[in-house]
Order: sequence, then structure tokens, then C-alpha cells
Amino acid sequence: MHIIAKVFDSSILESELLQECKRFIPADQTPDLDTRKNALSRLIDRLLLIHYAMVKGYSAEESEFDAALMEILDKDETAQINPEMAKDRAANELEKLIRNKIILRKFLADICNKEVSITDEKLREFYDEQKEVFFSTEEVRASHILIKGDDEATLARITDLRANIHSPEQFTEVCSNSSECPSCYKCGDLGYFSRGKLLKEIEDVAFSLEINEISKPFNTKHGYHLLMVTDKRNTSTVSFDDIKDSLRARLVMLEREYLIVKKVKELRNSYSEQIVIVDPAYV
Repeated sequence: MHIIAKVFDSSILESELLQECKRFIPADQTPDLDTRKNALSRLIDRLLLIHYAMVKGYSAEESEFDAALMEILDKDETAQINPEMAKDRAANELEKLIRNKIILRKFLADICNKEVSITDEKLREFYDEQKEVFFSTEEVRASHILIKGDDEATLARITDLRANIHSPEQFTEVCSNSSECPSCYKCGDLGYFSRGKLLKEIEDVAFSLEINEISKPFNTKHGYHLLMVTDKRNTSTVSFDDIKDSLRARLVMLEREYLIVKKVKELRNSYSEQIVIVDPAYV
């Protein structure tokens, strides 16, 4: 049992630290020192909040403990209880871990449920200051014809189809009769999309075409395509009225996150002497 740090009478074990690291990096990756230090900081903050919550009278009722235990057993919540930790901790320590989780959850819920008032004037001020980030991205609407395969015969087939398409109406007719994509039942319509939504090969062609322009055959992992752009929507600033409600929700969330960060900073200052780093590698 290797102790990394102590907060009041609670020890932070290396097994707990490594488990915390796994929440932010792939399971097969070995955490570097910076990752482990960040994990240690989160664990210390958590213990400080739990201590403060208990001082303020927060506790875990038996019914809450039983429910939390069943939840862990049902979900196999290895982020909190795992075989390595079980070797280092006795049953009463595991019970303490569960009760602390309940206390912390209740305390943070009370902080986050505090009324946060964001006036329309404050919203408008924030919107005007950050207006350049509130915009809708450029979108195109396109239809396509797909012929599955990547051999010469497939290329020859779609090339022949393209040679007989000279108008949007002909494109739609060929799509309905020849396309091997389910979208053929709606004239090959892919709907509106911005960059990053579809295959890059499709997007590159789509954003290079004018409305009603039909592409040359091109290949993707699905086969050979013909593409016709049917509409474009230019990038435009999202109006204040359109974004006001979602912006208010986001600012309320940020304000609540700030309250938690502020409380942790206060506890770090008040209880600095109760935080002891045992392993010199983390100093």
C-alpha cells in the first residue's frame, strides 16, 4: 500500500491515483507525471469538498447508501471500486468511499441548484462582445448517385451514366433508376450539411460545385459517386433572439462551475496545512 498524500485523516493511495488517471487517458496508456499530478489535485479537491460538506452537516442516510451500493453492483462501477483498490482497503474503507460519494454528490447538487440570475442585459452584453463566435457555418444541400464497387467496370458504368446527364431533371431520373444508395428513393437527397458531417471526399466535391452543377465521377470507400448541389446557405451571424435561451443556459452552467472552483480555492487556502504530500515525486 503506497500512500501518495493525506488530506486530514484520509490517505490517497497510488491505486486510487492510477484509477483517477484512467478517467482521462486510454486504459492501455501509462500516465506521465503531469497526468498523475493533475489526478492527485482532483482527488485532493474532492476530499476537501467532502470534509467541508460533513462540517456543514451533510451525511449519507442508510437508504441512500443501500441505493448507491446497488447502483455500483448493477453497473460494476470500477471507477470507484476495483480489485486493486480492494486489496488495499478493508470493507469499512470501501463503505466510507461510497458514503463520501453520496455526501459529495448532495453537496455539489446544492451548489449547482442555487439560483443564478442572468439578466437579458448581461446576455446582450456578452453576445455583443463575442458576436464573432455566434455564426452558422456554410452549408450545402446535395443529391448523389452511388454505384457500388471500385473496379474498372464500375468506373465505366458511372462514367457512361454521367455522359447521359445534361440537366438536374435527368440527374434525378438517373438517380431514381440506377443509384444503389437508399437515398435514391428520395432522389438521392443528402439534405443540408456543413464540413465535417459527411465523408471528406463528398464534402470536398460538394463545396466546390455551384447550384445545379453536376460533378464528374469520384470514388469513396462506398463506391463511385456523382454529386449535384441543389442549394447553398451562406455563413451568417446567429441573431441574439435565436441564441438567447441556449446562451443563458450555458452562462448559468459556467456560473455554477465557477462557484465550485471558487469554493475549492477557498478550501485550499483554509486547509493548506491539512494537505500533506507524502511521495516526494508529487511535490
